[in-house]
Amino acid sequence: MNPSGDLSSTWFSEKELITTIDSEGVFTYAKDPASASLPLMQKLCTVLVDHALSSGDVEREPSMFSRITKFEEELRVVLPREVEAARVAVAEGTAPVANRIMDSQSFSLYRFVVVWLDQTKRKYLAAAR
Repeated sequence: MNPSGDLSSTWFSEKELITTIDSEGVFTYAKDPASASLPLMQKLCTVLVDHALSSGDVEREPSMFSRITKFEEELRVVLPREVEAARVAVAEGTAPVANRIMDSQSFSLYRFVVVWLDQTKRKYLAAAR
């Protein structure tokens, strides 16, 4: 809340950012989460710019876009670490949200592909020796 008792506009921006992240499939950014060409970073940037333009902060404070750039830079540093930590947590079974692939209807296909990839890797590694 701001000093006048109204909800802060940054709360709405934060909520929009979280909604944007939640609506984007993890598989679309898991390999290179901070890539500017991937949809996640493009959508986050769009939300921030839209919020800055609609709130009128640009006229009052011209450094708004420099803060957006700083946020993107920080995100490029933090996001790859966080994605890797989440990947490790899922692999170890310690993630707060369980890996739900085993409960899905496509688990048999998933298991087939994982086994096939594992066997293919072994063949290539054996051939490399």
